[in-house]
Amino acid sequence: QLKKFFMQFGIVRKCKLFRSAKTGGSKGFAFLQFESAETAQTVSDAMQGYFLHDRQLVSHVVPTSKHHDGMWKMRKPTEEMVEEAKKNEEKIEKNVDSAKSKEDLLRRLTEKQNKLNE
Repeated sequence: QLKKFFMQFGIVRKCKLFRSAKTGGSKGFAFLQFESAETAQTVSDAMQGYFLHDRQLVSHVVPTSKHHDGMWKMRKPTEEMVEEAKKNEEKIEKNVDSAKSKEDLLRRLTEKQNKLNE
């Protein structure tokens, strides 16, 4: 879901969301790897302070020199994790659709206002 959201900026090579071992819920941070460093920097600048799922994002670009082997290790998800992921994916799709419809509405209202002003 997170990967799907960030793919609007460019190709996401890897995405790792950190989860609680007890609950399977998000710990509130993730790593994303984009195809290019320029895309990563653009996303970091654009998403800094953005609100996603009632959380304010803090975004940093991690230099290649700071990467390590364990950074992308994954463990097998539990059934609870899979169920939570499905629920979150539905929420993201609704939010994306809602944002698109708001943009369309704003565009149409602006066009109408411009016609009235002419």
